[in-house]
Amino acid sequence: MDALEARARSGGFTLLTLDAKRGEVAERLYRKMGWNYVGVIPGYALNVDGSGPSDTVIFYKDLQRAAEPLAGQQRKPCGPGLNRTSATTPHKTDRDDAF
Repeated sequence: MDALEARARSGGFTLLTLDAKRGEVAERLYRKMGWNYVGVIPGYALNVDGSGPSDTVIFYKDLQRAAEPLAGQQRKPCGPGLNRTSATTPHKTDRDDAF
C-alpha cells in the first residue's frame, strides 16, 4: 500500500479513495494505515459467493497531508501476504495526464 501511495503521489495524485466490506479485516487494516473513514453504504455489494448484499465502508486518504509526518510517529510497513479486497481509485486534482 505504501508503494501504491508513493506512485500515486509521484504521478500528481493528491487524493485516493477505496472501499471495503464492512466488518472484514481490510476495514481494520485501512484504519490502522491512516485512511479516513467516510461512511457506510448499506447493501452495496454482493459477496464473492453471490450471497449478500453486504455493506461497504468508504475511506479516503489525502496524500498531501499523509506526506507530512506527525511528530514522534513512524508508519509501519505493510507486510507481504496481506490480501487486498478492494481497489484503490485515484482522483486527479491538479493534472490531466494519466497515472
